[in-house]
Amino acid sequence: MTTKAFVLKPQLVCNGRSFSITALGDTGAQGFVYINTPLVVQLHRNSGVYVEKLDKPIPVKGYDGHPGTPITHFVRFTLYLDGRRQLQIPMMITDLGQYDLILGRDWFDHFQVLADCHKNRLIWPDEVSLIDESLQRVSHAKIFTKLDIRQGFHRIRLHPDAEDLSTFRTRYGSFKYKVMPFGMTNAPATFQRFINTTLAEYLDDFATAYVDDILIFSETIEEHVEHVRKVLQRLREAGLQASINKCEFHVQNTKFLGFIVSTDGIAVDPAKVAVIKNWEAPTTVRGVQSFLGFCNFYRRFIERYSHICRPLHQLTRKEVLFKWSPECQAAFDTLKINLASAPILRHYDPEAETKVETDASEGCTGAVLHQRSSPTLPWHPVAFLSKSMDPAERNYDTGDQEMLAIVRALTEWRPELEGLQRMERFVIYSDHGPLQAFMTTKKLNGRQSRWQEFLSRFYFVIHHKPGKHNIIADILSQKELSPARIEQPSLLKPEMLGPSPFTVALITMAPLTIQPITDPGNTDNLTDNVVERVLSANKTHPSLDKYRIQAADEDETQWTVENEQLLFEGRLVVPDEGDLRARLLDEIHRQPMTAHPGSGKMLKLVGSRYYWVGWSADVKRYIDNCLTCKRTKVWHDKPPGLLQPLPIPDRPGQHHSMDFRSFEKDRHGYDAVLVFVDRLTKRPISIPCHKTTTAEQTAQFFIRFVMPWLGIPDTIVSDRGPQFMAVFWQEFSRILGIKHKPSTAYHPQTDGQTENANKQQAQRLRVLVNYQQDNWSEYLPIVDYAAATLPQDSTGQSPFFTEKGFDAKMSFDWITDVPEVITDEAQRARDMMSQIQQVWKTARESIEEAQKDQKRYADTRRRKDDFKVHDLVFVTAKLWKTDRPNRKLSHQAYGPFEIIEKIGNAWKLQLPDSMKVHPVFAPEKLRHAAHSKPLTGQIPDAEPPVVVNDQEEFEVDEIEDSRLYYRRLQYRASWIGNEDTNWYPAGDFKNAPEKLAAFHLRYPAKPGPSMRLPIWLDAAKNDEFVDDHEDDNKPMTK
Repeated sequence: MTTKAFVLKPQLVCNGRSFSITALGDTGAQGFVYINTPLVVQLHRNSGVYVEKLDKPIPVKGYDGHPGTPITHFVRFTLYLDGRRQLQIPMMITDLGQYDLILGRDWFDHFQVLADCHKNRLIWPDEVSLIDESLQRVSHAKIFTKLDIRQGFHRIRLHPDAEDLSTFRTRYGSFKYKVMPFGMTNAPATFQRFINTTLAEYLDDFATAYVDDILIFSETIEEHVEHVRKVLQRLREAGLQASINKCEFHVQNTKFLGFIVSTDGIAVDPAKVAVIKNWEAPTTVRGVQSFLGFCNFYRRFIERYSHICRPLHQLTRKEVLFKWSPECQAAFDTLKINLASAPILRHYDPEAETKVETDASEGCTGAVLHQRSSPTLPWHPVAFLSKSMDPAERNYDTGDQEMLAIVRALTEWRPELEGLQRMERFVIYSDHGPLQAFMTTKKLNGRQSRWQEFLSRFYFVIHHKPGKHNIIADILSQKELSPARIEQPSLLKPEMLGPSPFTVALITMAPLTIQPITDPGNTDNLTDNVVERVLSANKTHPSLDKYRIQAADEDETQWTVENEQLLFEGRLVVPDEGDLRARLLDEIHRQPMTAHPGSGKMLKLVGSRYYWVGWSADVKRYIDNCLTCKRTKVWHDKPPGLLQPLPIPDRPGQHHSMDFRSFEKDRHGYDAVLVFVDRLTKRPISIPCHKTTTAEQTAQFFIRFVMPWLGIPDTIVSDRGPQFMAVFWQEFSRILGIKHKPSTAYHPQTDGQTENANKQQAQRLRVLVNYQQDNWSEYLPIVDYAAATLPQDSTGQSPFFTEKGFDAKMSFDWITDVPEVITDEAQRARDMMSQIQQVWKTARESIEEAQKDQKRYADTRRRKDDFKVHDLVFVTAKLWKTDRPNRKLSHQAYGPFEIIEKIGNAWKLQLPDSMKVHPVFAPEKLRHAAHSKPLTGQIPDAEPPVVVNDQEEFEVDEIEDSRLYYRRLQYRASWIGNEDTNWYPAGDFKNAPEKLAAFHLRYPAKPGPSMRLPIWLDAAKNDEFVDDHEDDNKPMTK
């Protein structure tokens, strides 16, 4: 056991049966959860547990540093710990000795649980908001009863093993408790679990409890009498008694947890804050911390609390010398005044009209939630929100900062506003006019797309309100305020309530407004809301009135009304109301059970249930603009771009093509073949080599094997392999006067001749090699001779005949050539050249006819490309290696990307920096992002953060050096397939954090690493994308 571990006693649930086990919470152990092998065997015998196999074994290292048996299987169990249920936790099966279970570091990180190893307990993330939870359900209550449990801790027996821990000494001797005393570390949490279990049936319905304080609330006196009776009966059964002197029955306001709870709302308890009036200015850091700790409990009632306290917080920092300045005194006095005059917090009413005002300025965002119960009554502020921006958010443009204010407001008040599905939309007021069209904007960046998708969960509309009229939100977004500018009283600031999803409930209190927190991918609840909107709009939308009149005609058969719903041929009519139709198609198309159906299936799904004029065209437009479908579905259409044959050479040796082909290593150590092909004669030259062949070695092969046979060509066509794209080969070609023509990215058809020669070569080697296939390099000359002497389909003659003008001698020839008498040497030479030129002409004509046939056949399966510069297109991902683990489940295309230039028959795209690939693509690798405009309100899908690691071009091989350049960290690296030796910023290597870590492990004295390296390593471990950050290029302090 490490010093970061302690023993726990959780419950394990298997097939409905519960088992008490011994667990070790170890924050120093790598991994998630481990389960002991003998326990799994026992559970398998008793309960038939299902054991699953891992994709690959996980190596194990024991505490002694020696490797253990690798983990190959895992199981899933439900775990009960501290009264909390965690469903289907995956547990790795291994030998754990005396422990049944080990909770590792990843488990603590995943559930955001802290370990108090000194007190042997877990600190859960929601413990900081238990008071807020206790007050969340009293919104519409009119009558209250408060109970205080008498000597509640003493009603719980101590475990015999723990009795000695409660020993205390007196003048009469030493004693120990049999029941749980006050002051023990886990006593409050233990009693809280006990009281929650006792009142579990009534909690959040008409009762709430915090430790020994119980609040019962009801809307009518009759209900309240019954509620109080039920709670008292349950307390009697649990053996708990209330202190009658501290209880209050059937009152309209009461003191509870330091607040005054009433029918009007929640206010500060004056008795609690009376001590603040005589609080003297602190003279030590501990005094400042004590004062701030008291104020922090009531910070939700103080407008701009974080701004006011900033001078005082500065004093508590370790590196700051304590000096009580005028700014500190002003902050101290302001807090005392605000606490003494804290206002009443209005309850949130889900039935009332709602609006939100937002603003962003000077590095802060502000928002205020208003409500009114009637159009004739004034608006009442319900909640305030004020939060500063982090350094990255301060770099946003004005529009994004203003939208950030809206997103923060809806995130904070999501339980209230997401469930607000009224006939009319709630209004968001912003002083940035262009945001009114944000929800219908088509071209968005990744961050804006995520925002738009989140905002689509709310039924709202954005209106422009100049800053001079948007006073409260503007005040909340300012860093410094003038007292004259504050025109309305300050109320609750919800962002002060902590991270719990129940935090906002302090201002809501209404049971019906709190929606269950669901997975973003779960759209079941959202679908119900959309259907309700469609049903409501069908009844009330004025555009359907004429059809209702038509449906009233007895002779009408198509238009009918059933249960007040207008139908067309039995299908529900959807009116044209804003984005209603797009939302309906969203929910049909994005449902997990439909999984993004295609156009044909969507037409059947929609057409069998709903109707509107032009519905089929809208469905097709919707599918055409669904970017997720474009990314994930296989292309079945004809590829764009007709076949473009290469020019036909005029003579042998004029144009070459070349390529590498890999084989298994043979007895001579060769594992690759370099193939050169003459494009007129089709003669191949195959050179055995290695996969690690460099550009310099390739040049040596060319001089030694190709130049003596084929000469120096005018051009050489090849793919974009690392040897051919290297600087050495480019310079070698320039010196010899050879024009190198690389193919477009991932387009082997450019060099189809060499690809075909490779296929023929492999086919002929299969019949020659031995059983072990380790002598293939010995047969390359024979295979090349066969290729040179056999007739070619395109020319109708052998490469040997095309070069020499006569066929090569074969062992099966029966005619013996008789040497002719030489009469005129000059004439004979002229006749020979004429014959050879005629052979070349025949070869060219045959190749031309063959190319026409090939083009005619290929074009039947292709179509003419219709791309233009500035079009948005997707690129196929079949030939790319990405950072996703499974290619079959990965996206089939990436994008959309903008076309910026046409190069020959190919297109150059504007690719992001994360995609280290050549940006020029053949047209068959591209598809249009969309051919039509999206529907009104249709949400464009965010581009997934995929990083393409193309191993043949720009993958990092090794970090070679690091330096500080103007105090910014830079690295120089060696690349696979790229001989670039330039220095690059550290942020450019965030997709290769393991390389950086390995470099600094070898050279700890070198500058670096980046401050963000731990974040990059965690992201790589969890397969996550990391955005750029201003600290990417800052070195870590050593």
